[in-house]
Amino acid sequence: MDKIKFIIPSYQRPTRQVTLDNLISLGYKKDEIYIYVQEEKDEYEYMLNWNDFAHIIYKPAWNIGSARNNCLSDLEIGEQAIMLDDDVRHFKYLENARLHKFVSREQLDKVIHKGFEESNKYNAKLWGFNTYSTPMFMCNRWDRELHNMIYVWFGITYSGINVDVKQQVFDDDDYVIRHLFEGSKVLRYNRYCVNHTMASVGTEMARQRNNQKYFDEQLDYMKQKYGDFIYLYEHKTHKRKYPKLQKDFVKQGLIKDTRIEQYNEHLHTDL
Repeated sequence: MDKIKFIIPSYQRPTRQVTLDNLISLGYKKDEIYIYVQEEKDEYEYMLNWNDFAHIIYKPAWNIGSARNNCLSDLEIGEQAIMLDDDVRHFKYLENARLHKFVSREQLDKVIHKGFEESNKYNAKLWGFNTYSTPMFMCNRWDRELHNMIYVWFGITYSGINVDVKQQVFDDDDYVIRHLFEGSKVLRYNRYCVNHTMASVGTEMARQRNNQKYFDEQLDYMKQKYGDFIYLYEHKTHKRKYPKLQKDFVKQGLIKDTRIEQYNEHLHTDL
């Protein structure tokens, strides 16, 4: 890729852009950063505060899935971009059993370019960072639990796959499984993670996660959509069901010419 492109869906945070501050501190410039605003009433304040540092694009959205799709809608097929949440404080890497912050764009550029290079090699249209940000857990094998695949950071080679706007609780998980379901590999790089503010707590999504009935309805919708590709299991800690990939889904003909072991191999590649 010639130029790195960051796309960031942002909802009702016109005075606080944590990810943008992070990218600016590393040395990224306006022509590399695109912030998508969902409400017309916020557009002016976003422009007033951030137009010198990022492209501000207003497109209406009614949930996080449609906000992500606004970002994807401006990509051409085959175009590469990094989609980030808007509350990422730091990017970190694991070295000598300790986490270290990226302190320059040169460091992060190297990871990004290598990430897309590896993705092209394995025909992976999506790659990301570790779901864990604690050294002792970061070397674990990839689990088939959907919410343990990739997290916050999405390296995208756009193939026309969008986020399902009906899936409001597991929208990012659904985006990952859509790629697997369509036959694309998904890579995760275990040495790298993000540190974010968890500012989404208390938002609509968080409330929905705490609404057991709605939570179960969203799970049932995912199960109906993907059938035997996934199954629902009860989490020992949370005492509620979560979606998980079937171990033998390849035997059922749901993915062509690949094995779950190959996903594990590539998901845990260090850059």
